[in-house]
Amino acid sequence: MAHCNTIFQQMLKLLPRHHFAKLEAEHGNGRKARSFTRWSQLVHLLSRQLTARASLRDGVASLKARVKSLYHLGVKPVPRQSPPPRFLL
Repeated sequence: MAHCNTIFQQMLKLLPRHHFAKLEAEHGNGRKARSFTRWSQLVHLLSRQLTARASLRDGVASLKARVKSLYHLGVKPVPRQSPPPRFLL
C-alpha cells in the first residue's frame, strides 16, 4: 500500500514530537492531561486555524472525517458525546 504525507503532516514535522515533549516537560504545570493530550490539542488547534473553521464543533467534525490521518499524526479524534476538551496550555 502506498503512503503519502499530507501537507499538514509535513508542517507538523517542523516541530518534532520529541522536541514538543521536552518543551512540555520544561514549561508544563506538572499536571498530567487526562484524556486529551497537549499534542492532540496542538494538532487540533493548528488544523482548525489552518482550515479557517468558524467553531470548535466544526473543527472537530472536519478532523473526525480524517480519522486515518489522525492516527498517523498520533492523535485520537475528540468524542462527540463528551463536552469540548479543556485546554491545558
